[in-house]
Amino acid sequence: MNVANHLQRVLMPNAKFGSSESMYINGSSYAYHDGVVTVYPGGKISLDTYYNAFSTTLWKNECGISNVSFIASGSGMVHFRVVLLTENLVKYEISSISTELNEEKKEILNINLDEIEGIGILYVEMISLGDKFEFSFGEWLTKQEALRNVKLGMVVTHFDRKKYVIPSMTRIKNDILDNESYSGVIDLVVIDNSKNITEDEANGVKVIPNKNTGGAGGFMRGFLHYKDETEFTHIIFMDDGASCESESIKNPHDAKRKNKITPPNE
Repeated sequence: MNVANHLQRVLMPNAKFGSSESMYINGSSYAYHDGVVTVYPGGKISLDTYYNAFSTTLWKNECGISNVSFIASGSGMVHFRVVLLTENLVKYEISSISTELNEEKKEILNINLDEIEGIGILYVEMISLGDKFEFSFGEWLTKQEALRNVKLGMVVTHFDRKKYVIPSMTRIKNDILDNESYSGVIDLVVIDNSKNITEDEANGVKVIPNKNTGGAGGFMRGFLHYKDETEFTHIIFMDDGASCESESIKNPHDAKRKNKITPPNE
């Protein structure tokens, strides 16, 4: 499936950012290890969390998407529920099904967002049926085609904080820039106001040495790079000390690929 049809992948707990496990998964009688969640008899997990809740406000109202599917893989019998939590904190069950997971990624539930009254977040609950089950992958997809093409540039302004910015550059390069699916549609440039990032440290990421014009000046230099030298349509500005999940960059990018809103210069 084209990358534009991928909306939001379920993120597993990641201690690298100092985030608690509850920001990824809630539940009972479960354990997480090495990318796999094991739910024991009588237990359940829920994705009503900071990283894994699915926003109907963004995808339906802002991006015009109506058809979404939840894909999963793992092993064991599972009862899936999709719940809508409205902006008034009222919960409604939207859909449910009991099925057996296996190593193949398969469609579990298909949902028409146009049939859902109210806005809020959707989240998936998985309840153990009998023996334990394992959940290793989940993702929200759409069968709708992208409404228009978007190219996303990222600008990081740096001044003498290499111990923070270089690991971020490496992570973005490994997770996104080196991924053929995002080649030419997501890019990163670092504006080096301290002029001290070496070519080896850059490791293939574009670094532009710059006078120390502060954060605003660095961001403007990056903006002009993408405006004058590329055909990128959107820009994200990031601090050199910021740290985020790579998926947090991919998700907004995929959303904007379907966004009906036209940029001011178009």
